[in-house]
Amino acid sequence: MSLGEIASNDHTLVLTWQVACDLGKTWDAITDPGSVAQWLGTVIEGDLGTADHVVIDHGDGYLCSSVLRHRDRPRVIEFTWSFPDEPTSMVKITLEDAGDETTLRLVHEGLGPLLPSYRVGWCVHLTYLEAAVLGQPLPPAMFWNLHETLTKL
Repeated sequence: MSLGEIASNDHTLVLTWQVACDLGKTWDAITDPGSVAQWLGTVIEGDLGTADHVVIDHGDGYLCSSVLRHRDRPRVIEFTWSFPDEPTSMVKITLEDAGDETTLRLVHEGLGPLLPSYRVGWCVHLTYLEAAVLGQPLPPAMFWNLHETLTKL
């Protein structure tokens, strides 16, 4: 795992991540409902690979509703990001084949004052994604401990 870049302005977060796995397997981990549960949350409705609308439970009934805006399998997925207590924002994940690795670029726009929290949150989620891709999923109970550790760094 390798965080290649982390950048932001007032409203947009950009993360580049080297995933130690090929493009197809990385795409599958991002979009397959069983894999999504290992890195993002439990899929309640739809799926990122085929549906136009997806609802993901991030724990304790905290639901994020997303509308798929663009999907170019296996390279690009773009969707809205909407929690009940936040303004709707936009997430775009782009994958680039780098041989035995995949370069993942995540752009989350429209964050405003939520950006610092999402900076850490996405780093934790991408850590979980890579562990899932490598067949070594991390325990969900560890999420907030890792989040707190990264926040302190």
